[in-house]
Amino acid sequence: MGSYDLKFDKTMASVAVDSVFIRASTDGLVTSDHEIEFAICPAFGGNTITPPSDPISVVLEVGATGTDANANFAAWTIVDIIAGCGVFDRYEITGDAATMALLMMPEPGVTTCPDIDDCNAIRVDTSNHIELSFTLTLHPVYGNSVSATFEVFVNQCLTATLTKSADPSDLVLARSATLNNIEQIALDPDYLALFVSDFPVVCPVRTLQVFDNAGAAWTDGNIALVNELAPTTARLDIDNDSPFTTTVRVQAYIALITTYFELNVEVCGDEVLTADST
Repeated sequence: MGSYDLKFDKTMASVAVDSVFIRASTDGLVTSDHEIEFAICPAFGGNTITPPSDPISVVLEVGATGTDANANFAAWTIVDIIAGCGVFDRYEITGDAATMALLMMPEPGVTTCPDIDDCNAIRVDTSNHIELSFTLTLHPVYGNSVSATFEVFVNQCLTATLTKSADPSDLVLARSATLNNIEQIALDPDYLALFVSDFPVVCPVRTLQVFDNAGAAWTDGNIALVNELAPTTARLDIDNDSPFTTTVRVQAYIALITTYFELNVEVCGDEVLTADST
C-alpha cells in the first residue's frame, strides 16, 4: 500500500475536537473506515494552568543536607479547555545568577520529569543564612506558560534557642474612676527584651500569645493582647476600672521555638468621690 501523510492546516486553532475519516478500499470494493480525532491547539487559551493554592515559600535550616535541603512545592494543575491541549511539558526555575548558583532542579538523582506530579523538589545550597526569590514556571506542550514567585528562606531559626532573662516585676496600676477605661502597656522594648535569642538579627521574635499561668487559653476579659503578630508594636490592653489581681503568661515564638514570662498584674485603689456642696 505504501505510506501516506495526512496534513492539517494549523493556521486556525480548533474550537473543539474535530475528526476525519480515512477509508481503505480493496480491488474487490471492500472498504473499511477509520475515524481520526484531532485538535489544533492555540497559542493561548487551550488550557488552564493553576499554581498551588498554598503560598509558594519554604523555610530551610542552615546546614541541612539531602532531602532536608529540598524546597518542595505542590503539583500544579493543568486542565484542557480544548481536548488534548492541557499536556504537561516541564517545570523551570529562573532567577539571577547568584540565586541560580544555589539551586538545582530537578534534585540530585532525578533525571526525567515526565509527569506534572514529578520533580516537585528544588535542592537548595543551605551553607549560609540567605533569602532567595526566583520564578517557577510550568510549561505546557501546547499554549502559554504560567509563572509564580517562589521564596526560600535558609536560616537557623528552626534550631535557635529562645530563653527569658527573667520574669518582669509586678505591674501595679491605679484603679480608674472612668468606666471601661483601658490602660495600654507597650511590650517593646522593656518586656520584649526579656526574650533572648541566640540569633537575634536573623531570628527575632515573630509572634506573641497570652495564656493563664497554667498554660491554658486566656479567657480573662480584663486583659487583651493587641498586635500579637507584630511584636515591636504589641501591647497589653488592661481594663482598670475595677480592682483585680491576676497572672498572665506572655509567650514568644521563633519558628517552632517558644518560651514565656509571667507577669503579675494588680489594679488597686478606690474611686475618689467628691461631694457637691451645692
